[in-house]
Amino acid sequence: MAQTIQRRTCNIIDGWFEIAMKEIVLKLIDKGLVEALIGLFGVFVGWFLSWITQKGRLRLFADNGINAKFTNVNEILVNRREDVKCFSYNIKLDVYNGSNSTKIMRDIQISFENKGKIIKTSIPYDNAKTIREGVPIHTNVGVVNIPPKSIIHLDLRNYFWNSEIDFIWDVTVVKLSYKNHKGCCKSVTIEKVDFKNFDFSSMQQE
Repeated sequence: MAQTIQRRTCNIIDGWFEIAMKEIVLKLIDKGLVEALIGLFGVFVGWFLSWITQKGRLRLFADNGINAKFTNVNEILVNRREDVKCFSYNIKLDVYNGSNSTKIMRDIQISFENKGKIIKTSIPYDNAKTIREGVPIHTNVGVVNIPPKSIIHLDLRNYFWNSEIDFIWDVTVVKLSYKNHKGCCKSVTIEKVDFKNFDFSSMQQE
């Protein structure tokens, strides 16, 4: 008899609980819970689509490496180390943006390294911006914008004179580094070199 009364009591409580939960859900719906969830879902979808459009990295190509040149004071190619007065590089860089949004490159610099240690850095100038009326005026490469799904060409150059070039004989790797749109530093190897045993006959006068 007592067990029967207990079961009836439990059934009544369960019924009240179910009715109470239904009322709570109805009140939450009345207060706009569904609209809030729909809004939250919309925000998530918007974020996801934005992430998809930005996905894709820059790809850098420098098929000819740094195109190193060793010249004398008259900018004529030399055939031995003792006659070197100037060292110059000319990096013809193709940059491809595979994403659906514009990418940027800023703080571009060239690093000359030996065994993972940077021994010299150089900020290249953009040869496309060189003013050639009279004495050439060079402008350091600035912020570069790469439109979506497109490729751009950069002609990056610079040079060192006399005692400034002493470092070059110890260089084994030349890299290009830059900061992306998020401020993250990226680095790519342009060429592995051996200037201590450089073949001067491999150079070609422009």
